[in-house]
Amino acid sequence: MVPSDEDIIGYYTGRQLVSFRRDSVDSAELQGFILAVSDSLIMLQLVRDFLLDGYLLLDRRHITNARCHPTNRFQRQLMATEGTIAKVPFDSQFKINSWSDYLNSLEPDTLIIVEQELSDPPFVHFGTYVDTDPDDFVRIHEFSGAGNWDNDLTLIPLEEITCIQTDTNYLQPYSRYFKLHPKPEIPE
Repeated sequence: MVPSDEDIIGYYTGRQLVSFRRDSVDSAELQGFILAVSDSLIMLQLVRDFLLDGYLLLDRRHITNARCHPTNRFQRQLMATEGTIAKVPFDSQFKINSWSDYLNSLEPDTLIIVEQELSDPPFVHFGTYVDTDPDDFVRIHEFSGAGNWDNDLTLIPLEEITCIQTDTNYLQPYSRYFKLHPKPEIPE
């Protein structure tokens, strides 16, 4: 059942641990705390195996179900007991009126994951945000799993983005590595 605005706002203001489904995008259920809501996007503090796993910005159109069931409530209690809930930035402000709005609010050189889960084939991009061009493409400077920066910028149509991740457990080691090994100048 597609969640109503009232449900989403209730989970958000109640600081509930919520499970999300995006049946047309991914068969995996996501779990997290809602940190911000706009008409088109929703920001989550992602949770995996009781651990905080960065931020996930989702397109609301793809959310097919959102619920806080008894397992979520119990797991939230466990996380509170462990002190994990105290680390969730519930009072942070996120600019999420659009993908560009969010990307432009990031600190320079913030590592991001941009996904095009519905394109054929699906794409997952790892890099840093450069800008949004007038033709509605996001430009990122991408790097490989081996820590090598691409020589060319990657253009991603805004309309094809399904989610953006920052500060994930996957990206954090790369972030530490690139602090010691700065990326090259952005290609023209």
